[in-house]
Amino acid sequence: TKIATTIPADPEPYIAILELSSGNITELRPKLKGITFPDWSPSGEHILVRGDKHDTGELWLVPLSGGPPQPLNTGGVRGKIARHSPDGKWIAFEEHSMVDSVRSWHSKRIALVSSDGGNPVYITSEKVFGPDLSFSAVSSLSWSPDSRTILAGFRNVYDEETAAKAKVMTLAMVDTSGGNYRVLVDNETDLVPWSRVSWAPDEKMIAYTRATEEDTTVHVVDLSNGISEIVTYGKEPTWSADGNEIAFSRGGNIWTRDVQTGQEYQITLNLQKAARPLWSPIGDLIAFRQEREIWLVSAYGGEAERL
Repeated sequence: TKIATTIPADPEPYIAILELSSGNITELRPKLKGITFPDWSPSGEHILVRGDKHDTGELWLVPLSGGPPQPLNTGGVRGKIARHSPDGKWIAFEEHSMVDSVRSWHSKRIALVSSDGGNPVYITSEKVFGPDLSFSAVSSLSWSPDSRTILAGFRNVYDEETAAKAKVMTLAMVDTSGGNYRVLVDNETDLVPWSRVSWAPDEKMIAYTRATEEDTTVHVVDLSNGISEIVTYGKEPTWSADGNEIAFSRGGNIWTRDVQTGQEYQITLNLQKAARPLWSPIGDLIAFRQEREIWLVSAYGGEAERL
């Protein structure tokens, strides 16, 4: 029923919350110099953001009541993008550390901490691909709906001895114990999965994007057998709540595809930069980004509305 986003402003950025039914906007001003990557708690009581560094980390909980932000204790480990588990018990985040200078930051491991805070547990190491292979960054954290598994992208896997790149990006999943590590998409060096990956509601498939110099395509990997197949041309797929359709962007417009029949429909018309679609939980609307703005369109197509 609501959308939250961060708004750059002087002297401090703030969080704007738009109520979809009325159009009313509520502003949360946590008085932090930098806030990014907002994430709703499943209970709806607060929004998790990355913000100013504090004594025990740099993640903050901003209450919806409008009170002062509360620092989240991550044992002093600094984190970048952080995401609540669907059951609200855990927060996964990308540990990041300074390399060489303040302008060079690398996300090296995925950390897991209780939603109440505490010392984090690392569920990936820098050697997950082998004793002589490392990687430069972790990206695109995504929880499975049952809160037991995390999907992530590992960028620029390389041989430590020769510094030669072995893989540009690999998609892999790991359970919250740090076990059952499984590579899903182990791509050639000229293939680059985009950051958007999407779990099917039944947790049996994952949709993602691959790009070459020739084209950009949506793929689906079946988790039961690990087989990945191309389903259509486009990028940034997202599953509908019932799992029957995928929405994606193609040629600056939003499209949907029926998973069973393969029938495709162009949802928006005459747009040029529509991207990053996301289904509403009941499947009637699709939100998307265009020119740094958020828009809504009926999942059945029609005139888009700027929010």
